[in-house]
Amino acid sequence: MGCGRDEPASFGIVDPVITIELSGNWDLLNKVPGRFDDFVRRAPKLAAQEYVGSIHDWISAGKAFTGHTGFLQQSIGWRPESNAAVVYANAAYAEYVEQGTGPFRGRSKWPITPKNRKALKIPNKTGGFYFAKSVTHTGSRPFPFFFADFDHRVELITESLMNEFAEALFK
Repeated sequence: MGCGRDEPASFGIVDPVITIELSGNWDLLNKVPGRFDDFVRRAPKLAAQEYVGSIHDWISAGKAFTGHTGFLQQSIGWRPESNAAVVYANAAYAEYVEQGTGPFRGRSKWPITPKNRKALKIPNKTGGFYFAKSVTHTGSRPFPFFFADFDHRVELITESLMNEFAEALFK
């Protein structure tokens, strides 16, 4: 089984993606009438479902970000693609949650200034506001969820596929 990390150079243009493709000599298994056709056809789907489930479990266990709207978690899914399955997080900001911003990605801090006003109106912790002509954004730390615990997730997928394979073998 191949579980490749397709991490694009520019996350902002391409969503975080993992392609799950099963490789090997499946021709031998296909010669056994009716037993493994269904397994070979379903295996990428099963692997993708397992991976997406493990992402949701990771988030629900509080090991990643704390969602406010649920949109990012809802944007995590998978789709079939020929003999493979593609796992994705298609929220526009998924990359920034996964990898962080600014100094956390080797970039410098940057100033934020008002575009159409004289000052920025910034909420404070007591429910009020304060004003500033500019502030320096120090970046956001990463909250890995998509590629976090990758090796363990591959183990889960392998175990799940082996169980499905055993069921197909003893049908």
